[in-house]
Formats: sequence, C-alpha cells, structure tokens
Amino acid sequence: MCTVTHWPLQGGFILTSNRDENASRNAEKIQKTVSKSGEEIYYPVDKSSGGSWFAASDNGRCGCILNGAFAPYDVLQKWPKSRGLMLLELFEYSSATDFCREFDFESVAPFTLVFRTSDQLEVIRSSGTEFVRENLNSLQKYIWSSVTLYPEEIRNLRSNWFHKFVRDHPQASAEELFTFHSGQPFGDGENDFIMNRGGKVQTISITQMKCELSSGKLVHNDLVSGRNFTFRFN
Repeated sequence: MCTVTHWPLQGGFILTSNRDENASRNAEKIQKTVSKSGEEIYYPVDKSSGGSWFAASDNGRCGCILNGAFAPYDVLQKWPKSRGLMLLELFEYSSATDFCREFDFESVAPFTLVFRTSDQLEVIRSSGTEFVRENLNSLQKYIWSSVTLYPEEIRNLRSNWFHKFVRDHPQASAEELFTFHSGQPFGDGENDFIMNRGGKVQTISITQMKCELSSGKLVHNDLVSGRNFTFRFN
C-alpha cells in the first residue's frame, strides 16, 4: 500500500508491495474469489473493509494500491467506498479502460493504482477531483512511495536507493527483491522500507506477485503475526 516496485522479466514481471498501516489491520488470510468471467482472484484481506490493497489473478493480472495521488490529503475525511473494494471491482472488468470509463472515482479517497497485465503497465491516480491515467514502459523498473506518508525528499531518497539496487543487481531474483523490500538502508526507523512510527503506523506486510509465461507465484508475509502464505498459479 505504501511502497511498490515493478520489475520486468522475460515474458513476465514481479510486483512487490510493502503495506504501512496500523498493526490491527494485518491480513489474517488470503482470500480467493472468482469473477463473473471465471477469473480466479487472490488477495490478502483487509479486516476493516473486506477489500485489499493487493490482488492477483490466474490470468496474470495484478493490481496494487498506494494511499494518496498527487499530494497529502485529509485522511480523516469519510468516503463512500473503500479503495480496497475498488481494487477488487477492477477485476470484474475485462480491461482497465472499461473500468476507468465506468467507475465513480469521486467516491473513493485519493489513491495511486499500479496495474499490470501480461503486456501492459498502467498507473491510475485520482484525488477525487483530478484524474490521471498513464501507460508506462512495461520493460522498465519502477518504484512508488505513498505521498501521504513520505515527503518528496524521502521519496527521492528511496528512489535513489532503488536505482542503486538496480545497478548492483540488474538481474535480481524475486527473492532478492523481497530482501530489498525487507531492508532498513537509511537507519531511519520512520522512513526505511521496514518502518515504524511509534506503533501507530508500521510496515505490517510484504506481498509479491511473480508472473511468468505459464506460471505465477503469490507470496504474502504478515510481519505482525509472522505467518507466511504462498500460492502458485499454473
């Protein structure tokens, strides 16, 4: 939800997410649902809404949400719909284009949505009043950090550290990326990839989807309970 990286593979990708939240909102299980078209969707369940910040399907589609779009916003404001439920709703559409055409983005709090399919990488940002949709080069490596938690200076620092990792590990494995997301390279407990701000907000999980030509693997590590989940797709 708050740190996401995209790593291209030959015929696939790796999408990894760190979720920074209150520890009471850790996911206790991985849920499987089936869309109207028969697509199997797997996701860690957010206790508060029943939705999720990270979802992957057996068709090689994967989406991840970060809080905030362009700038910090009033986090106490109430919104009609959960962003986590919005993410699951996306998988009911055959394409992000159809989803963007029909969904009411004014009903959800500001967000950044990273959405990967077999051949496309998109980023959708909405503040409720401003909407931007970008098609990115799916062969490039990217990092995103939540604008609500990390000021620009820290986001740039994290980006620089990621690009150092890219230079040092140009052919990184999924396991190496997981280790990167588990690191504390700055010695700053409030802004490292594994962060903790006095127990109010902390990194509570790391979730990763590795998708290749004919297979996929979803890994979810709950850092609060210590439970790990792995699902494989064929």
